[in-house]
Amino acid sequence: MNAWNFPERIAPYTGVRIYVEFDEGTGKHTGDDAADVKYDLVGCPSGHATFWIAINFRDFLARVPEFAVKMGDVPIPIGGGVSLGWRHDGETVYILAGVYPKMQLLTNVV
Repeated sequence: MNAWNFPERIAPYTGVRIYVEFDEGTGKHTGDDAADVKYDLVGCPSGHATFWIAINFRDFLARVPEFAVKMGDVPIPIGGGVSLGWRHDGETVYILAGVYPKMQLLTNVV
């Protein structure tokens, strides 16, 4: 990966702009382009919950190992994951909103 600049912490009620760039081209192997980041959501009744984002050359995933969310009308159960979609050379927006444990995952990717 040429760029992977997820911050260590994202403050509540704020957003961050993150740039990701894969190292592609002649002689490169797409299969080794992958990374992930985990965020602890503090202030939850259990003390915290983890929100996990994983990306590879084929997909951008969110995993919710400790709580359930909804993406539109589609429930994502505890321990589940959802493909967040990807736009080549484009911007995507992802928002985790709501009050634990009733949270929504919003995106501009359709």
